Amino acid sequence: MLTVTAVSQALSYIAGPTLTSGIGHPKSVVVADFNGDGKPDIAVSNFDTNTIAVFFNDGLGNFAAPIVTTVQLTNSGLNVGSLAVGDFNEDGKADLVVATIAGGQVSIVLLGNGDGTFRQQSPIPNSFGFLRAKVVDLNGDGHQDLVFAMDGSLGVSLGNGDGTFGAMTNLPSGSFPGLYLGLTVADFNGDGKLDIAASDFGSASGGFGTLVFYAGNGDGTFANATTVSLAISSFPGSLASGDFNSDGKQDLLIGFPDAAPISFGNGDGTFNLALNSLEFVYGDTFQTPTTNSVTVFAAALTKNDKIDAVTSDFNTGTLQIALNGALGQVPPNPGIFSFAFAPGLADIAAGDLNGDGVLDVVVINNQTSEVDIVLSK
Repeated sequence: MLTVTAVSQALSYIAGPTLTSGIGHPKSVVVADFNGDGKPDIAVSNFDTNTIAVFFNDGLGNFAAPIVTTVQLTNSGLNVGSLAVGDFNEDGKADLVVATIAGGQVSIVLLGNGDGTFRQQSPIPNSFGFLRAKVVDLNGDGHQDLVFAMDGSLGVSLGNGDGTFGAMTNLPSGSFPGLYLGLTVADFNGDGKLDIAASDFGSASGGFGTLVFYAGNGDGTFANATTVSLAISSFPGSLASGDFNSDGKQDLLIGFPDAAPISFGNGDGTFNLALNSLEFVYGDTFQTPTTNSVTVFAAALTKNDKIDAVTSDFNTGTLQIALNGALGQVPPNPGIFSFAFAPGLADIAAGDLNGDGVLDVVVINNQTSEVDIVLSK
């Protein structure tokens, strides 16, 4: 259970600028410093045009017109999808890995030039287009590695530190049908090694959603999966992790249609998943017969280092920020901030866009091709 504490009245969030990513139905958004000026910028992948749009930030939360890079795809049936950001060649410039979607799927590294443009590398060997990816150091060699959640399996590619990666290793699938829309990497069993948790969305005819856990061995390999069924007809579409109740154990924030609860971790790689043990941070039940799940994001947004929860609802266009002290409370609440945007909200990112030491929130709208920004004040 969460212990509710007072939320500072001094902090609030306001709607900031809305950016246009172009005619692209954006699929993913990340925040990083793409031009080396010390100010976090925004990068968006545009599905229809196979482009990456980078918006430079002036440090106050104002953004210039996008710098656009076209991803060169050899198969006309491909489109760009999800993004992950890192420094893969260790030159101090932000790089991207981008998924391709549809026939002949691959994952492509884009090395940053430090001016908002990128130089495209060969596809990662044996790779497939991913639905989600995490950038972490799995084997402790100081180089950034990649964990991929895909349609059918999970995969790992170990980084060489020069912008290249080893061939993707597929982990044995732990569930059916294996539509892994949710992915998070953390030390869930307390052994000091990074583990993987993924949510299998399921299907109406072949299963109703599962949580899959892979214990890490610390060298880039993983134990066989353990799988737990989630709520009937749940369709989990997003996953994030953090220690929400400050007990030293990693918890999960799970996005379902209409709702996003916290499942508290036991510190051994298992989680409290019974309906009566979940702590809802958005919605309080599974209501609408829809498969558009709420997108979830977890981070320490404020200066107190406690993990907060951000959710975006594709169906309603509601973006909600719930600070840690208000988790589990019902809005209106001083620590819960809700914003009404157009339906179609998809991916979430965060960064200190206005330089006040508090993370701001960015959400893309897949239907309107807009980037909505919410700023702290």
